[in-house]
Amino acid sequence: MSATLPGLAGETVLSFTGSDSYVNLGTPDALQIPSSGPFTVEGWMYLNALDSRDMLYTKNSARSSSVISYTLGFYDTGDLGAYSASSGWVKCVPDTNIATKRWYHAAFSYDGTNMSYYLDGQPFGSKPYTFANTESHTVKIGGYY
Repeated sequence: MSATLPGLAGETVLSFTGSDSYVNLGTPDALQIPSSGPFTVEGWMYLNALDSRDMLYTKNSARSSSVISYTLGFYDTGDLGAYSASSGWVKCVPDTNIATKRWYHAAFSYDGTNMSYYLDGQPFGSKPYTFANTESHTVKIGGYY
């Protein structure tokens, strides 16, 4: 099944086939956000199925390791979530059920103290959050480990 983004019929998008799919962006300087430094990550996600960890963006040590600087995406089959070793899972429950076979725009905006969550342009709360950057951790689009 192919997923097409509205208005972009025929355009190629990243398509992940399971829990072992991701794009490794490496460790470039541009993605080295200082510990608890502000950032915003946003992107479109199309969910073929719901899993306990549908991640948009992850920075961790290795694919098979649970050592994570931070990770952002859907948690517990539909909650927006951010994880770090210092904060654990910080999630925000949207007031809508997350469904499969449709596009979602997810955004995470961190001001250095609180993580704010947005789904399809609508704010869904803000919660205290911290993280510690580890420069050797690689950044991944998709994937959890």
